[in-house]
Amino acid sequence: MHKPMRPPLKVLRPLRFFSLRDIAKNNVAKNNTAKKYGVFPPVFLILALALMLRSYPIQAADRVSKPSPQMPSLAVLYDAIAPQLYAGNLTVYFVPFHTQGEDQIDTPDWWKHCPFSKAVSEQGMHEAATVSRAISTLNIPIGLVRSSELCSALSTATFVVGNPAITVYVTPDLNPVEIQKLFDRNEQIVRALVAAHFTAGWKDSITILSGFQLPPLAAPHPVLSDLQNGESAIFRTLPGAQLELVARLNWRQWEQMAEYIKYRALNASRTKKK
Repeated sequence: MHKPMRPPLKVLRPLRFFSLRDIAKNNVAKNNTAKKYGVFPPVFLILALALMLRSYPIQAADRVSKPSPQMPSLAVLYDAIAPQLYAGNLTVYFVPFHTQGEDQIDTPDWWKHCPFSKAVSEQGMHEAATVSRAISTLNIPIGLVRSSELCSALSTATFVVGNPAITVYVTPDLNPVEIQKLFDRNEQIVRALVAAHFTAGWKDSITILSGFQLPPLAAPHPVLSDLQNGESAIFRTLPGAQLELVARLNWRQWEQMAEYIKYRALNASRTKKK
């Protein structure tokens, strides 16, 4: 006796999409299955794909058009400055960073004592520390450091160097009072005296000078009388004690240059490995 054959069960695909026509034809059990897997009309699938395809070229264009955050606007200048700093034979002249207080010029030797003269503020210490980190990151060799006796100038030199093993030589030639005295006698003597500190450069390292904004007629270069707090000027000494300006940077640009050069070096090393 043969057993009656059962009708084959219809296997439902788990990821099957149900249209409204399918749901209308199926029985209650199949409707329950449809509810389990959800109803996803094809029109919504088409709209989703259209939105994805529309947004993809926009995202791709953004990736191409947006510049890298490590690419500063002064990248060309930084590319030119960095090799020269590594090579040395340059002088970097700093004026004090952000200061607080007032110069009490009626007090004897006021420039030598911070309580009686402008002192580097907490903001100025932050600016100096930023420049110090940039010099360290760039691995710029420092051969000689000279500073005025002016309290804010000496503090600036100490903070920028940031290395107790490097001696900061204090010179009275860069004091505002001494320069003013000599300037009243002969302005050419003052210019020659200040310029002498720039000619004493080191071939394989840089010289750091920390002073103040010089009087226009006493400055061996016009930029030295125009530097503002937190700024510095990089010079190369030409024959005849003439100064050639290489660059003028503020403390933020020192930081930006260090980050940019470091980024470039990292990318170059990755490219070599490939």
